[in-house]
Amino acid sequence: MDGIAVVDEEKAKKLRLFLLKKIQPFGSVVKNDIFIPIDPETGKSYGAALFEMASPEEAKKVISGLHNTPMDKLHTFHLYSYADIVDSLQDPNTMELPNKESFAPLKKLASTPSGLHSWMQDAFQRDQFLIRYKDQVEVYWCDSPSPQLAHDGKNDLACSQPLMLRLSIGINHTQIFESKLFLIV
Repeated sequence: MDGIAVVDEEKAKKLRLFLLKKIQPFGSVVKNDIFIPIDPETGKSYGAALFEMASPEEAKKVISGLHNTPMDKLHTFHLYSYADIVDSLQDPNTMELPNKESFAPLKKLASTPSGLHSWMQDAFQRDQFLIRYKDQVEVYWCDSPSPQLAHDGKNDLACSQPLMLRLSIGINHTQIFESKLFLIV
């Protein structure tokens, strides 16, 4: 069993009882014993536990019943049979790594938009972000592999053309500001 809380040796006793209560509806644990290994250097558990069920059928029941079940808000049970673990450790060369997708730059749009919402119609469909330090503000386009400077803030006080600024405040909540001074952050 993986994904359990990392606890010290004293709390490991309480955790064993908690795990026994979770497992017992699916069958009986041999000798009512759940082994929670403790790291000798830190004195804390590894976040895993080992136990043996009375029969293979009960082991399958507990795996199907508790695998990916939340223990609490921060921990989720992950259960694997001993045979599955041994099979995965036999030959590490049989594991296939996922292919890394190649980076392809976005195609440039044909038209150049203007107006209050022009930043949403960027030719390369990029977002903007800003960096502010004291009274200096720089606006960047989100480009891969590195951001591209859109405004360096050198002419902020003498700016004759309004600059558009988008601020993301929380999830799905964006506000747009327009300023000639660009010191509204």
